Parts: sequence; C-alpha cells; structure tokens
Amino acid sequence: MDAKHPHGADQATATQIEEAKHAPEVAGAPGASSAALGGALGPAQALVVPMEPGAMLDQLEREARKGRLAGFERLSGEFGFEVEAFAVPFTGVMRARVEREGERTVLRFETRMSRTMPLVWLVILVVTIWPGLPLTENLIEAVGPEGWWQYTIWWYLPLSVISLPLAIWSGLKRSRAMMHASAHTARGDIARALGVSEPARQGESAATNVG
Repeated sequence: MDAKHPHGADQATATQIEEAKHAPEVAGAPGASSAALGGALGPAQALVVPMEPGAMLDQLEREARKGRLAGFERLSGEFGFEVEAFAVPFTGVMRARVEREGERTVLRFETRMSRTMPLVWLVILVVTIWPGLPLTENLIEAVGPEGWWQYTIWWYLPLSVISLPLAIWSGLKRSRAMMHASAHTARGDIARALGVSEPARQGESAATNVG
C-alpha cells in the first residue's frame, strides 16, 4: 500500500543529508565520508518493538493510510514490510526483517537501491551521444571557421564517452547520500508510529546490508 510523502519530509531529509556530509570517514573507505556516500545505506541499528508482529504491522498499515509512512507495503517471505527511501536521481526502498525474540519483536533494516533506473539512465545517456554529434557539427559550421566542423568527431566522442562513467558515478553518489538520510528519517517515523521511544544515540555502526 503506497502513501504520499509526509508533510515536512523534504526538510527532514535535507537536514539528514547535511549531517551525513559531515559524518566521520570510515577507515579504508575510498573518498570522503563513506557514510555520506552510502557506503552503509539505511539505519544501522535494529528497532526493538514490544508488540506482536501482526499487531505491529497492522499499526504501521494504519499509519501509512494517514500518509505518515511513505511507500509502506507489507511483504511476505524474508522481509515483513518496506518503506520508501527517497533519493534523486535513483530512489530505493528500506526493508525490514521482522524477528520475534522472546516477548519482543526486532526490526532489522536493509536499504536497497532500484537497479532499473541506473540502467535506464545509462541507456538514455548512450543513445543521446550520436544525435548530439551532427547537432554540434551544424552549430560549429554555422558560427565557427570554415571546415572546422569536420574535426568535431575527434574530440566530441572521446569527451562524451569519458563523461558517461562520471555522470553515473555522480548520480549514484548523490542518490546513496539521500537514501541514507531518508532511511534514517523513515526509521524515526516507524518508531514514532509504534510508540517506541529511544534514548539519543551517540553514533551508529555501519552494519546495514546493501542490496
């Protein structure tokens, strides 16, 4: 069952992104702030809920109908439910394993990016390279020195091909940072929806699995 984005979610996500940008770098991870780049996507800590799994899922479903859990959907099998982990340009979902431990239910989260949109984006970038060549040649022929358009292919194609991996990497980097922030926000929304109050956390581990 899908739900609209809760009011104020964009502001909360923006705040989380800024926090993620200043997160300490993980030892051995390439680049700055591995957490901010999505090296460990989604909330790292499990959520302990003093409810039966069935009652818990029913409560989350009611909250989703009120628009408080974006993209909530009950699942069967390995995961009990999923919510949206909003990001641009590639969005994803945060799924929760529902495990019963004694008198309590434990939610263990895993955030996954959609594999479809990066592939679609790559195809669009590839198929737009060649149409851009004659357009560029026509522009140079119209405004540049005579005959210079003939040399366009020698610099246009190499620059276009080189920029493709950079464009994909940039999109993945940005999306992972936004998914990380969105997943933290979603975890807080789930805790509030279930009436779970937790002490302030001093830090989070990077133990979340990535699919």
